[in-house]
Amino acid sequence: GGMPGMGGMGGPQQQPDNGRRVRVADLEQLQSSVTAHPALDWDARMAELAAQEGIVKTDDPSDGTTHVTFPAPVGVVAWLPTDALTDLDGTDLDGGGGGGDSKFELIE
Repeated sequence: GGMPGMGGMGGPQQQPDNGRRVRVADLEQLQSSVTAHPALDWDARMAELAAQEGIVKTDDPSDGTTHVTFPAPVGVVAWLPTDALTDLDGTDLDGGGGGGDSKFELIE
């Protein structure tokens, strides 16, 4: 199926704020983001979500969290810090979309 609701409600600068694909930061960054976040508490189960890809259900801009669904085999729904997530839509996953902000690169 395609994506319904291109256009529609929001204005032109409105990002589609759910259904987008995101990748979670690595464990160290995820844990520090969660620990520093006033609305969230680190849970050992969150460690399983590091570097996983999920689908955004909802963003909560008021506290900077995002509700993410992780499909099977992970099978988890979790609130995570928005700043610990990287949007995958519109990026070239196979090496170098020219983003340049990757936190980890292979050093030969």
